[in-house]
Amino acid sequence: MKLHEISISQDVKQSNANWQEIAAKYGWKVLGVGAEATVVSKPDVPYVLKIFPSGSSYNAFVKLCRDHLNDPHLPKFSRKTQKLQGSQPPMNYVRMEPLQAISENELFFAFMPEITYLYLELQKRGLEMHWNFHSSVRQRLERAYKVHPNKAAKLLTGFFARREMWKTIGQPPQDWMATVNLLVRFLPTLGQKTRFDLHADNFMLRQNTLVLTDPFVGKLSYAPT
Repeated sequence: MKLHEISISQDVKQSNANWQEIAAKYGWKVLGVGAEATVVSKPDVPYVLKIFPSGSSYNAFVKLCRDHLNDPHLPKFSRKTQKLQGSQPPMNYVRMEPLQAISENELFFAFMPEITYLYLELQKRGLEMHWNFHSSVRQRLERAYKVHPNKAAKLLTGFFARREMWKTIGQPPQDWMATVNLLVRFLPTLGQKTRFDLHADNFMLRQNTLVLTDPFVGKLSYAPT
């Protein structure tokens, strides 16, 4: 069953439609519900569907990912976002590769260098993760490096301070650092109504590769293309 078979029903024309109920009715399993989006899957379908508001910054994130198909830390989308005809409020959907979930504990155990680099790059620019995840990263960094990051300003900009830290917790891969820098540069293009929304649920795995599936939240300051 394709999504357009859902869109011709009366279900999506209801204001504030319950996507969990609609998905279950048509044989799709809800994998997750976030601040803006619902992700559903169906047996024997080689992708998951992500349903989200038409004005969401996720439209621009999908385009960014499609423009950087060789970036291993961004999700793969098989086509552009599509309008969910008749939906109220207006919604879009997109086909995304299926990925594997990872718990917060597993994330910190296996990818502490990657999460630390992301944390420091955001801190350096006055940006933050989700407050709860931000606190978890800071606490684990304190234990791993034995320095309070709020007092260790050299970690934010100092090459040698960071090099010493990488000796303790491990060096983040170059391609991960490139992805983080890409996202940091991309954020200002989305407008003032969009911010980073980084927490454990927005990290997933493609085999052993860490993928950032949904790093932003908010409305676009322009009409999505």
